[in-house]
Amino acid sequence: MTVMLHPNKTEPKRYRVFDRETGTQKYFPLTTDGRQAAEALAGKVKENKRFKQLQRDLGINKMFRDDGLIRGMDRKYRARKGYKPYEYFSLYANRKQTEITIDCRGFDDAYNLAVDWLMEQQHIEPTHEIKLQLRKTRKLYFRSVAPEGIQPQSAILAV
Repeated sequence: MTVMLHPNKTEPKRYRVFDRETGTQKYFPLTTDGRQAAEALAGKVKENKRFKQLQRDLGINKMFRDDGLIRGMDRKYRARKGYKPYEYFSLYANRKQTEITIDCRGFDDAYNLAVDWLMEQQHIEPTHEIKLQLRKTRKLYFRSVAPEGIQPQSAILAV
């Protein structure tokens, strides 16, 4: 992100500040005041980009989506021919994926294992804010996703 001469270096007609990430494109006259204004805008854009990067790197923003659910975690139900149907957490992080079954462990153990796996894969430290948010999202994942009329083993264990 720098101040450029526009349309080219050999025959400039104005200064241009352009940044694709922030969608900034502005032109300034080819004077010393125009150059100073262009450099000031370039500095502001660079600072805004740095703040956005810092915000993205926060552990809580890496871990949770805007709607409050955990990034890379879904509760699913699988019924295959010849096998016993079961519910599980499907986990995706850093191009790795795994499944943690709920039926054989119980919901609490499976949820805690899934959260620990995701935090380990994304290199996130469990801060106080993250722990509070995890308690709130636990309720969102507690409800069974099994089809109507089928009671999975995890529902029997929870009672």
